[in-house]
Amino acid sequence: MVLQGFDMIIFSFGSGFNLENTDRAYLKQMATSIGYANSKGIEIGGYDLIADTRSGTGYDTIDPDTGESSGSACFASRWAEILGGRVETFMNATGLSMLETDGPYDGRPCASTEHEHHRGADDSIQKQFEKQVEFYSRLRSKNVFIHAPDDYFFAGGANKGVLGYAEMQFNLPREEWIAISRQQVYDNTWIMAPTQGWMFAALIQYHGGGPAAILEPLSEHIEAWEWTLGTFIGAGVGACYRGDRLYDTPAVQVMVQKWTSFWIKYRRILTEDIIHLRRPTVGSWDAIMHYSNIHHHPQDSVVALAMVYNPSPDTVSANLTLPLYYTGIEDAVEVAEQDGPPLRLTLNRNYEVVIQIELQPKGITHFVVTSLKNVT
Repeated sequence: MVLQGFDMIIFSFGSGFNLENTDRAYLKQMATSIGYANSKGIEIGGYDLIADTRSGTGYDTIDPDTGESSGSACFASRWAEILGGRVETFMNATGLSMLETDGPYDGRPCASTEHEHHRGADDSIQKQFEKQVEFYSRLRSKNVFIHAPDDYFFAGGANKGVLGYAEMQFNLPREEWIAISRQQVYDNTWIMAPTQGWMFAALIQYHGGGPAAILEPLSEHIEAWEWTLGTFIGAGVGACYRGDRLYDTPAVQVMVQKWTSFWIKYRRILTEDIIHLRRPTVGSWDAIMHYSNIHHHPQDSVVALAMVYNPSPDTVSANLTLPLYYTGIEDAVEVAEQDGPPLRLTLNRNYEVVIQIELQPKGITHFVVTSLKNVT
C-alpha cells in the first residue's frame, strides 16, 4: 500500500503494538520496521495508555472518599519514572519518533500518602499535572512528536491536542459524523490554529455503529471518503485516519492522490490561520479562507486560499466575499478557481473582492488568491 503523500503511520491500540515491551527480539523487530519506513520518508509513531483508566500498575490513584483505587495510575508516584523509562528505552532502541498518548492525567485527586511526588489528596492534582508536563516536555526536548488529548501544548509539552470531537460521534452514520466533524473544524478553528489540533476519521469500526458508521469498503463510500479528506485537508487540519489502507480500487487511489497532491502543493497556505466565511450546514454551501500577509512570505505569491463546499443535493450559485485586509494587499489580486485561468480583481474600499461561485451537488472547490507584486 503506497501512502500517497501521507508522512506518518501511528501504531494504535488494536494493532498489536506495545510501547512498553522491553523484549530485545521485539525491539529489534520494531527497529527494522521503523528503519524501513524511515527510508521511505515515513515517520512512525505509537500509542500508549499512560494514566487515565490505567489501573493495576501498583501506583493507582486512591479515591479520597472511599480509600480505594479510582481506576487510574497516579502520575505523582513512581509510575511516572517507570513509564518514562520504558518509553525512552523503546524510542532509543527503535527510532520511534512520535508518541500518541491516551489518558494523560485527567484531574483525579489521589489520597495516597506513600507516593513519591505528593503528600496526599490536597497537593496531588497539582503534582500530577507537573509530572505529566515533565514527561511530555522531556520527550519534546528529544524532538519526539506528541499527540495528547489534553492541552499540554500550553506548557510546552505537546505538538497537538484534540480539535474538539467526541469519540462517540463516530458511532453515528457516516454522513452524520462527517457533517458534525465539519462543524467542529469550523467552530474550533476560531480559537485554535489549524495545526494546533487533530481530528479523527473512522475508516474501520471504532467503538460501534456497525457498517453504517464506517468508510470501509472505501470503494463503496468514495464520496464520503472524499468529503472526509476534503474537509480536513482543506482546513489544514491533521487527522488520525483509523484504518489499514487508504484505497481499495484504482478509482479511490486516484481520488486520494488528488487530495494529497493538493496538500503538498498548498501546504504552506493551508496551515495558515482561517477567516470563517460561512458555517457548514447540510442544506447549503459553506466556506473558509486561509490567509497570510504578503510580507511574511515574500517568496510566495499565494496570499489566500478559499475552500468552498456544497454538501447539499442541489446546485448552488452565490457571490462570495473574500476579505483580504490581513494579506497586506491594497490594490489588486489574481483569483483562480482550482487550476483555471486567473482573473484580475481590484479590492474595494473594504479590502475585499467578490467572486461568483457555482457548485454542483456534493461539490468541493477552491480559489487561490495571488499577489501581483513581488515583495522585497
